[in-house]
Amino acid sequence: LIDKSNELETYLVDNVLTHAAEGLINIARDKPEDPIGYLCQFLLERGDKIQKEQEDKAFNDFIEPLSNNETKDFFASRGEEVPEKYLNKMNADDIAQLKEDQLKEENLIS
Repeated sequence: LIDKSNELETYLVDNVLTHAAEGLINIARDKPEDPIGYLCQFLLERGDKIQKEQEDKAFNDFIEPLSNNETKDFFASRGEEVPEKYLNKMNADDIAQLKEDQLKEENLIS
């Protein structure tokens, strides 16, 4: 029972109380007309932010170990250009080739 209690406490502190406390501090500072609505909105926005950060991290963890060709192929399969932030792991020749390939696909050069 004590182990379960410690696990629950850790879970609540890590995932709920820290964020709720920050929202409550904001309420004390800002004194909004609708403090409950304010807290709800704060927690919804915080949850969205955390979810986006987790999704971005998972995506980066997926992309990082890929080779340059695998990275290019992945984005090409989605019909997307390789985002600038992933080009930094490519050398200058790879980047030049990628840009040339993209221009060819857009029929801008032959």
